[in-house]
Amino acid sequence: MFIIKDKQLRKRISIFLHFASYKIKSDFPKSERFKLDDIDFMGKLASKRHRSAIKNLREALPLELTYAFLGVMALFALHAAVFDRKGKDKKNPITKKWLKKGQHPDPNFIFGNFLSTLTNSAFGVLYLAESGLDYPSRVLFRCLSEQFALALLISSDRDAFNDFVDFKDEEQERKLWRQKFTPAKLNRALERLDKGLGLAPDLVTNLARWRKNGYTFRSLFAHGTFAGAVVPAFVGSLNNYEALEISIFGAASVGIKNTLIDLNHWIVYFLSMIWSIFYKIHKFKLDLNDDLWRVAIIMKNIYVGEWAKYCIESAKTQRNSHKK
Repeated sequence: MFIIKDKQLRKRISIFLHFASYKIKSDFPKSERFKLDDIDFMGKLASKRHRSAIKNLREALPLELTYAFLGVMALFALHAAVFDRKGKDKKNPITKKWLKKGQHPDPNFIFGNFLSTLTNSAFGVLYLAESGLDYPSRVLFRCLSEQFALALLISSDRDAFNDFVDFKDEEQERKLWRQKFTPAKLNRALERLDKGLGLAPDLVTNLARWRKNGYTFRSLFAHGTFAGAVVPAFVGSLNNYEALEISIFGAASVGIKNTLIDLNHWIVYFLSMIWSIFYKIHKFKLDLNDDLWRVAIIMKNIYVGEWAKYCIESAKTQRNSHKK
């Protein structure tokens, strides 16, 4: 429950409200003046709507939420495998020969830390979406999609990795971002990477369009646009597609489903591509005797396979509904 529990803070607020009521010189009787109990009521209202949104979304979107959870756990498993620094015989996905001796930090250490950030950000999008907070989840998702793209680029391109870690101050880092790591340039870099890893031409084109359109859409909510700042106050209800519902403190909305589906798409794309990078670019040989790497590949295969089944079934359902 969202409520002020600190006794000293409650006391100070009560004193403030007591004297404020005299300064305002309200004609309302004392029993109707704004008081600490009213703030407590606001907290109870927020808590009630928050719990209701979570309950409704778990009932309406159990698969989408579960798959997103599996995706986050697959990211976590990969982070644990890469980040594990125990033993001289540790199997690293990025070979030491990839960088010249003495050139920058160990890329596995950098990438292991980056995977921690990706896992937390993906978990944050999932948590906000499950709470019915679609607008904040889209804002964070915009950042996450950039992080996914950047992680794929620096793990596959030696020059990009060197540029990423080689900066002296914030101004140089901002300049580097404008020159090489803007969303548009990342998308073009991933398009080249998709081709280089052998994806079909049509798939490469569709993936580039999907990344661009998704980023453009989520940017509406990150910037001060009318669509991003005003429209999200009301959302389409999951229970009644023709009705709008106030979104304050969370709501089970149609947009949440779209956010979860796209989150799953992005995690599947990232995991599929990063493992291809390990195998094809870094010639990584998976050691199934290593507990952490075994868990990482199992989680990846379970998640990607199950999400593919979900997408196939969803496509069949949509085709059948159009026929009717």
